Amino acid sequence: MKKTIRICFTGRPNVGKSTLTNLLLKVPLAIESPRPQTTWYAVRGLLKKPQANFILTDTPGIHQLIHREQNKRMNKIAHHAMMDNELICHMITPPSWREEDEHIRQMIMELNKPCILLVNQVDRFKPSQLLPFMEYVKQKGYVHILPISAKTGLNVDLMIEDWLQIAPETQYPHLINLEYTEAFLAQEMIREQLMLNLSSEMPYSTYIEIFRTKQEEKRLLIDVNLHVKHIGQKKIIIGENGAMIKKIGETARKRLQNVLKKRIMLKTWVKVNPQLSENRYIDQYLDS
Repeated sequence: MKKTIRICFTGRPNVGKSTLTNLLLKVPLAIESPRPQTTWYAVRGLLKKPQANFILTDTPGIHQLIHREQNKRMNKIAHHAMMDNELICHMITPPSWREEDEHIRQMIMELNKPCILLVNQVDRFKPSQLLPFMEYVKQKGYVHILPISAKTGLNVDLMIEDWLQIAPETQYPHLINLEYTEAFLAQEMIREQLMLNLSSEMPYSTYIEIFRTKQEEKRLLIDVNLHVKHIGQKKIIIGENGAMIKKIGETARKRLQNVLKKRIMLKTWVKVNPQLSENRYIDQYLDS
């Protein structure tokens, strides 16, 4: 029976966990944006190799400056993911070791699990900047340290070799179900576009409701409500002459077609809901 290895990518926000996940899976399953806290869930995907199957888990960025209940819950989701996987990949970026990095290092050491420190974005730095940083992190107690680039794929092949050598000899009679619903994937592709195109708190305070999916003979129909608290937020999402909502919907549709490999018709509406809870996404995740 082929070995199955469960691997968790963890780290502070914006270190490239989702970028690496998508690179390995060759599909944009984990959404990406320059904003902090883009990933809100533990998103899993299956990477098949001749030597083993790898179940990859992308997690929310762990941080200490918690000012919302939603952020506390995302930290909890990330911590649970670290406990549930056999191998942890702690991702950091040069040129400095931050408080959040140290906080995560201590969490990992307490779990006493195999771990690789992945130093991401090394393609962005000169050797004069990178080498002193690599020497510094060697003092942090990690047995395995690997410089990589999640953007270019640098040393990703070496990372997979390390997984095979380091991971425990664990086998599962059945692979975990990694199928995501079409509604969930549509929600995430739309949320990614909100992150990329809207400023301030708008992407975090907009609730995406996929209220209908219907498979027709040649295409999948998806109807979406975007719930906001104020009429001013509705105007921002719609944009001048509907330009913004059109851009968000069209780009999300193309991304979703790439993931699902089928034709899609995506329709979006914006609804004002003064009672909207900012924790609704996370509540929904924890209840599932």
